[in-house]
Amino acid sequence: MSKKMNLLRRAGALALLGMGALGAPALHAQTAAPAAPVQWTAVDIELPVGDALFPQGEGAQTANGYCLMCHSTDMVLAQPPLTQAQWLGEIEKMRKFFGAPIPADQDGALARYLTGVSQSAAGK
Repeated sequence: MSKKMNLLRRAGALALLGMGALGAPALHAQTAAPAAPVQWTAVDIELPVGDALFPQGEGAQTANGYCLMCHSTDMVLAQPPLTQAQWLGEIEKMRKFFGAPIPADQDGALARYLTGVSQSAAGK
């Protein structure tokens, strides 16, 4: 056997021994006792009832009909003012990720309305 092959075999054997020595604690840690199971409990919460509607204007009926399904008027109007393009993005997000049943043909009017009322609420 050549000297080079002999060195490669020794290096490989040492590497395997080293991996075994390093791997032993990790193997031991994997066989440790499992953690206690998580205990879940049910809770009841009451959310405040909101009866406020959006201010009158073109798009208010759409906002009252669709936004108030999940949000209060105060929550929407307390948000930092958004541009119309940003409101369009929010409307699409509500539809796509949260299942809001807002008709797509109402997007423009709703975004214009929310832009106006949110800027008015912020004093702009």
